Amino acid sequence: MDKMTLAQRREALIATCELQRGDARSALAELRSPVSKPAGMLASVRERFGGNIAVPLAVAGAVVGFLLMRPKRAIPLITAAAGAWKVVGGLLSTIRSARAASPDPDHAPL
Repeated sequence: MDKMTLAQRREALIATCELQRGDARSALAELRSPVSKPAGMLASVRERFGGNIAVPLAVAGAVVGFLLMRPKRAIPLITAAAGAWKVVGGLLSTIRSARAASPDPDHAPL
């Protein structure tokens, strides 16, 4: 068997390490790929709320915090929130239809 010089062994080890780094990079990229899927969900939420997502997220965070602090009041809170959501949904549809019916969107009635 041919003996390798110290420089040749060093070059072989550097090449092996570079292959291992490449494998580690691809494995890390595969691990990160599922993380990009919630970004698509976040984009759909942004589209639904017209780009202003801070307010709905703040409200949702406050509600979750309240539920965690006062679990006994969760059922009445959920019932009240569902009723408020129905009212707000109706108002938003009325506003949308009024804006759509307006001939000049810059001077919409609502």
